[in-house]
Order: sequence, then C-alpha cells, then structure tokens
Amino acid sequence: MRSKISGRGLKSRRSSPPCLKPGASALGVFGGWLYTVAVSPQYQRQGIGRKLVQQAESALIAMGCPKINLQVRSSNAEVVAFYRRLGYAIEERISMGKVL
Repeated sequence: MRSKISGRGLKSRRSSPPCLKPGASALGVFGGWLYTVAVSPQYQRQGIGRKLVQQAESALIAMGCPKINLQVRSSNAEVVAFYRRLGYAIEERISMGKVL
C-alpha cells in the first residue's frame, strides 16, 4: 500500500502553517488534501481504508495542518457514508475543474 500526502493552502501576509507548499492554493482555507484513497474490492471492509485515512490525518497533524479536505462524487453514497463514519461532514462548496 502506498499513500501520498500533500499540504495545500493560500499564502497570506501572516505566517502560514508549515504544511503549506509555495504556489498551492485553496481560497483562504489552510489544510491538507486527501487524494484517491482506494482499497481493492477483495480487501474492503477490513479496516484498511480507515487505517489509510488515519495515517494521512496523523501525518497532516504532525505537519501542523489544522484541517483536511477531500472530494467525493455526490453519487457515491457508500464512500460518503464511509467518510461520515470517520467524522467528516459535507461542506457546501462548488467543485470546479477544467479538462485541458
């Protein structure tokens, strides 16, 4: 298993948390992003996904990040329920992207 942890945030005039990388942005919200947590179907429901998320949370806490963000497709009710069980809440936001 491999996990990738990335801190993102908008630089401000005040001191930024150490988890932020230059050039990264997230309109005034300082925190880390969790990207693509996936467990092969034959290994699901064994606590592996929960442990991966907890590892990412611990790493971000150690870097001084005050918040973790992630995106889930609204149609993926099973994954939304998974993150809710881990204490995540839905935030009213609009996710935007552009295919290049």
